[in-house]
Amino acid sequence: MRSRQRIVTGLLFLIVSAGAALGRRSGKETDAILAADAAWMKVYSAKDLEKSVAFFDNEGSMLPSNAPIATGKDALTKLIGAAFAIPDYTLSWQPTKSGLPAPANLAIQAARTTSA
Repeated sequence: MRSRQRIVTGLLFLIVSAGAALGRRSGKETDAILAADAAWMKVYSAKDLEKSVAFFDNEGSMLPSNAPIATGKDALTKLIGAAFAIPDYTLSWQPTKSGLPAPANLAIQAARTTSA
């Protein structure tokens, strides 16, 4: 139960933090971000650990609540795997904003999350 709360709170923190950094772009770039996000939510919802972690860069990070940041695919595999091991665990999100800050080498997306 605490793991789920930590993950959800961490995701919410990242979403709120990302909101201020969103760039104002549209068209193909935003469509690509939304398509990648939808694909990630599909494999995450299916609790496919390998494919869920594959969406991250080798140095990708998640910040769970009340825990150290998980950086790198090994740490992310442990973090996401722990969430998937929680009985009846679900997490979904609905994108609310997408953007590419300058320089455009990192996509940022804000979303509304729901967990159970």
